[in-house]
Amino acid sequence: MPSNRRRPLPPFAPGLLLLLPFLAVAPPPAASAVGVNWGFASSHPLPAAQVVQGLLLPNSVPRVRLAAASSDALSALAGTGVAVTVGVPDALLRPLASSTKAAAAWVHDNITRYASSVRFEYIAVGDEPFLLSHGQHFQPFVVPAAANIKKALTAAKLSTKIKVVVPCSADTYQNASMLPSKASFRPDVNKTMGELLSFLSNNSSPFMVELDPFLSFQRHKNLSLDYYLFQLMSHPVKDGQNKYDNYFDASIDAVVTALTNAGFSDMDIIVGRAGWPTDGAVNATPAIAQSFMIGLVNHLAKKSGTPLRPKVPPVETYLFSLLDEDQRNTTNGGYERHHGIFTFDGQAKYYANIGQACSHGDCTALSPGGSCSGLGWPGNVSYAFNNYYQQHDQSEDSCDFNGLGLITTVDPSVNDCLFPLAIRTSAAASLHLTLAMFRLLVFWVCIFCL
Repeated sequence: MPSNRRRPLPPFAPGLLLLLPFLAVAPPPAASAVGVNWGFASSHPLPAAQVVQGLLLPNSVPRVRLAAASSDALSALAGTGVAVTVGVPDALLRPLASSTKAAAAWVHDNITRYASSVRFEYIAVGDEPFLLSHGQHFQPFVVPAAANIKKALTAAKLSTKIKVVVPCSADTYQNASMLPSKASFRPDVNKTMGELLSFLSNNSSPFMVELDPFLSFQRHKNLSLDYYLFQLMSHPVKDGQNKYDNYFDASIDAVVTALTNAGFSDMDIIVGRAGWPTDGAVNATPAIAQSFMIGLVNHLAKKSGTPLRPKVPPVETYLFSLLDEDQRNTTNGGYERHHGIFTFDGQAKYYANIGQACSHGDCTALSPGGSCSGLGWPGNVSYAFNNYYQQHDQSEDSCDFNGLGLITTVDPSVNDCLFPLAIRTSAAASLHLTLAMFRLLVFWVCIFCL
């Protein structure tokens, strides 16, 4: 059914106005500490330029973690102001560890040549090299490879701008009881972990942990789904004097405990991945994935920290992930290929606020069951843009969405999903709509026409 709302026509149609030049890209909000993973394990990957211009920038994504160095992705990210973490695959650990020249060549080819236009933040050495299933295969090469990368950055005069980190899987530490106070690094990685933590500490680098809440949920049947989705719990998990009502905080404090036991209690923590799949297993659905993502982002926005680190949340958290990848390893299950917020071809599977528009507006209508929950992409982006624009009195400053907004006088409302309009109160205290009130800010959907 069409919407019953009627809006009076303005005296004349001002037409469409492109808000900003397309290439005038503003830097992301400095306060944001949420990013997304962008992997390349796809049989038919989207062109990098379309991913950046059509997905990252419209959603005001402030930082992105690349699974590997990609010339197309780095070129597309040039000049955007998006903070970038570049991954080094496990297969490169041995050659990078054994040769400073190889490390220097890698840094030159993948970092130095882009450093003037790409905002590099971290180099992530290895892709979970300490996974229990890997055994000792990569351990001897991790720290030497990281050290050689660091030397190459120093030689290139980039070491003060770019830090070296090593992604550590959640099974790097033992926590069979799921009580944070019982966590410690696995005995088989203790020696290497000591070397790694010393390297990170000496270079003021954080510890990066990769969380897999869905795998944890599958393996711990005694923990409820609510515990993983940040829902209020009548019986939180008790660990001594501390109480945990969500998996995320318990996982962070397990890392804190392991670091403390290893002698590095003050080391900063980065969450390199945290997500929920939408297919491939029971409880892997878009609705549950959306609940997890919304719960996680809202939880991080509170900056409440954890019981062991009050008011000190992880330095950064990267959502997993931007796109589905149909070539990912399925050792843990087929769901591994369905972690994307977007499908492999760029269609939104659910709404997740990973940028700024809904941080300062009201996007509750996009939530599951809401009047606009069925918009999909790009309608949900337009709704978020317009909501922010209207709540900020249609000011020019509120339409700075990296040049991707468009002011229109055509009502984009669909059925019961009504795009809000600002209403002003006149001096006579009578409500009336002015010409400006008929302007709606929407996402420029011709972005993929480039």
